[in-house]
Amino acid sequence: MNNVLEAVASANEASLSALTAVQERVLDFHRQLAAAVTKPDVPSWVPTADPSVAANAIEQAFAFGATVAEVNKDFTLGVIQAWTPAQKAAAKK
Repeated sequence: MNNVLEAVASANEASLSALTAVQERVLDFHRQLAAAVTKPDVPSWVPTADPSVAANAIEQAFAFGATVAEVNKDFTLGVIQAWTPAQKAAAKK
């Protein structure tokens, strides 16, 4: 791997490490806060949110994002491949 790619890979790893550390601290804060807060009794006639619906929506959104990322990767690699000398020669035949 060349120096530029190594630098990018190193920066990506450092970024993910920092992101994960911050997210873990935020999650820990929310866990502690949720444990400390007294949950009020809500009357049965008051509609309440179902956490599984929100979780399902998040799963679907991230699955779609992953699919879009994969399609974009394939497209971008296809563009690079189209401009490689071997592909250009094959297209002329």
